[in-house]
Amino acid sequence: MQYLWKFVLLSLLLTKLAWANTLPEKQEQWIQERLSSGDLMGMVVASVKGDTVKLHTYGKMSENDPRQPQTDSQFEIGSISKVFTNLLLAEMVAKGTLAYTTTLVDLLPNIEFTNPAVGEITLQELGTHTSGLPRLPANLMMTNPADPYQDYNTKDLLEAIKTTRPDQELQKVISYSNFGVGLLGYLLGQADNSTYFEALEKHILKPLGMNTITTTDTDLLLSGHSAGKAVAHWHFDSLAGAGALRSNASRLARLFAPWLSKNPKQLVHNTSADLEIVATSDKQPSVSRTWMVFGDNQNKIYWHNGGTGGFSSFAGFNPSTNEGWIVLSNSNYDITRLGLSLFSNTPAPTPASPSTTSEDFSEYYGFYAISPDFVLNVFSQEDKLFVQATGQAALQLAVSGEDKFTLLSVDAQLVFERDAAGNINQAALHQNGAIMPAPRIAKDTSIQSYTEIKADEVTLKAYTGRFELAAGVDFQIKVENGQLMVKLSGQAWLPVFAYDKDKFFYKAVDAQLTFNREESKEVVSLTLHQNGANQTAPKR
Repeated sequence: MQYLWKFVLLSLLLTKLAWANTLPEKQEQWIQERLSSGDLMGMVVASVKGDTVKLHTYGKMSENDPRQPQTDSQFEIGSISKVFTNLLLAEMVAKGTLAYTTTLVDLLPNIEFTNPAVGEITLQELGTHTSGLPRLPANLMMTNPADPYQDYNTKDLLEAIKTTRPDQELQKVISYSNFGVGLLGYLLGQADNSTYFEALEKHILKPLGMNTITTTDTDLLLSGHSAGKAVAHWHFDSLAGAGALRSNASRLARLFAPWLSKNPKQLVHNTSADLEIVATSDKQPSVSRTWMVFGDNQNKIYWHNGGTGGFSSFAGFNPSTNEGWIVLSNSNYDITRLGLSLFSNTPAPTPASPSTTSEDFSEYYGFYAISPDFVLNVFSQEDKLFVQATGQAALQLAVSGEDKFTLLSVDAQLVFERDAAGNINQAALHQNGAIMPAPRIAKDTSIQSYTEIKADEVTLKAYTGRFELAAGVDFQIKVENGQLMVKLSGQAWLPVFAYDKDKFFYKAVDAQLTFNREESKEVVSLTLHQNGANQTAPKR
């Protein structure tokens, strides 16, 4: 066995490395524009063709270090770690340690699950975001938003899985869950009688020659950046399987070896099975046991992206063209679209399937006030029901009973109540063991009409930056292709549109932003107007 490891490692070390001057013109231009605007700090791109890797470097190591990132520069790769966690599961299944159908109650027999259905969640469901678990554990307090996962330990994790989703039906649809894959990583380490990372080293990293990948801070780890400023690195304890890994681009490119290399037998399990789609959704990417999937039957791209407080990453490959791409950035500006655009013959997105239900949710629409400053807005969008709390993003609801709905991404339930005449007059938010009544204060949820006016890019640049709404909750503002884009912590980027001087409105949700200036005429804060409340966020 020792001889086999040496042979495999040697063959991987013979992978051809080369430097390339530029990417295709369109992508090169996009990168240079983002570097000039300050959205990006530094970047390494690796193009992979079979066993040949070409490296492209851009930008600088940090605000105060003008050197370009080096071949051995380490980046936080965030959720690309989930690919490794699923590969570890596949290896342990192939070696007979576990099965894809192994359940939580099989591995945690001493836990008395508040919701017995949680105990029946399988390991495959954890890895493919189909477990019904929320995006994050309810007891993840993020006391240090700059490094939110560092102090979340095993005791916290086991308490969370014990008490999650009380009295809620689990929705077995694709709903992205750091909680689920983080729990999977912990369980795999326990099943290997080691830790998550020790198991990963033994079963995945050493066989693939990726021994420099780590979870620790090293001298080679670049500083991460947000809006051009250095931010803290992220560290993980019990949720390491969801996003803890760090890598350089050339070593991470070896992740594609099982599918692109001429010598693909480094792992024990049948890696072709990693490409079989196991779950689909009309609004989310399809998933295999290991990857997200983009494209049609003849031309699929298997990919995953990642993001932490100061880094953004992309890894993807197309077996039909034998090509792969790695994009690593030491800025949290999302580079996923860049990564997907790099593929030759990139397929058009698969059209979303029509919704299989056309249920009328209109009787639930309206505003429900937990307090005068915290109002829930219930509305439909594309045949799906959503709830949006003051100052927060809209969250999808799924039917879990008569007048009962589960929040897919949050460990909570919304229950509607009726008066004697059968009309809905109140909702109750069930979360963290509390029941918060919310009387219905209005039925009308129509979004006020605003007339969009044109704002030039110079004007829009004055609004860019980071605005702190609350501890650990920021607005990020950027200009992209002449469009002002806004991102609330943990949510997606959304466009906003000018309707007056310093005033903008969302089209996706019923909310508006006003940018406030001081006497120097510089923007010093913004105010969010939503659900009848006004919240001001100073510029950081």
